[in-house]
Amino acid sequence: MTSPVQILRPRAEDVPDSPAAFLEWLGRASILIVEGRDASRTRVVSGLMHGNEPSGLHGIHAWIGSGEVPAVRTAFFIGGVDAARTSPELTHRFVPGRRDLNRCFRAPFEGVDGAIAEAALDCLFDLEPEAVLDVHNNTGRNPAYGIVHQLDDMHLGLVAHFSHTAVLSDLFMGTFVEPFLGRAPAAIIECGKAHTAEADAIAEAGIRRFLRADHIEPVLVMDPPMRVLANAMRVELAEGKTLAFGAGPTDASLTLDAELDQLNFQLVRAGTRIGWTRCETLPFRVVGPDGTNRAQSYFERVGDEVRTVRTFVPTMITLSVAAALSDCLFYAADQR
Repeated sequence: MTSPVQILRPRAEDVPDSPAAFLEWLGRASILIVEGRDASRTRVVSGLMHGNEPSGLHGIHAWIGSGEVPAVRTAFFIGGVDAARTSPELTHRFVPGRRDLNRCFRAPFEGVDGAIAEAALDCLFDLEPEAVLDVHNNTGRNPAYGIVHQLDDMHLGLVAHFSHTAVLSDLFMGTFVEPFLGRAPAAIIECGKAHTAEADAIAEAGIRRFLRADHIEPVLVMDPPMRVLANAMRVELAEGKTLAFGAGPTDASLTLDAELDQLNFQLVRAGTRIGWTRCETLPFRVVGPDGTNRAQSYFERVGDEVRTVRTFVPTMITLSVAAALSDCLFYAADQR
């Protein structure tokens, strides 16, 4: 039986000149293994987990194409190839009608994307990686930042290759990094807005620093210091409700301010208007690790306005209705 993930050992001269041609050359979900100066250790870099977030693909393509030898053996996992190649290319988070690949990395490994996740983990576990990075983009305006599930100097050291901002998450949704917890330091890296030269440059530079380093170093002192956010809550549109963005109320259940993504990573004070609703109750949920809806602790309805009732830091606000419906509206975190 053919594995849903192909294993390749590319040479620099094998790699097409452009990321777009590289994507076509891959054809399907792939793990590309590049030998390093130290063959006894392995690191993992994942990119293009979502088909509309190409900065990881750009960074991986640039590294392999350069022919530079990494410090240790490196396994590059490019998982969302099917989604990225679905027309129009690089616009689909996941293949329509299929599952979000980045929710498939836990049992049961169901469907096409579950099979891809299981096959990838089988291969990568065998390599016993010493560190794991998963490189993503946002659809809204965000600075580069990292997400970790453990807050210690080793995990912050991974983030530091890309950013001075880290978010500690207690949410577990079947993402790629979760199975590595307890096995190796692992971090999700958000490089900024998808399809921007700035985000691609951040991905390329961070991957280059990560792979050139002889050892995974803990963060002890940084200038400026690492900014850490914690207790991230997921803000999700309630089932059956509709969403719009605008400068005032619309016919949608919830209308978020069309400039809302300017608040990403800003300290938002109580009483801040984020949008409008035509519903008698808040048309969204604020969900923590235990699944409890905490919307009333964060927001209130004042007339037709939706206002904050506590101070928090929003992250990953998007102005795309499609992106918000396929994932979430944003996250609400606390400044540590």
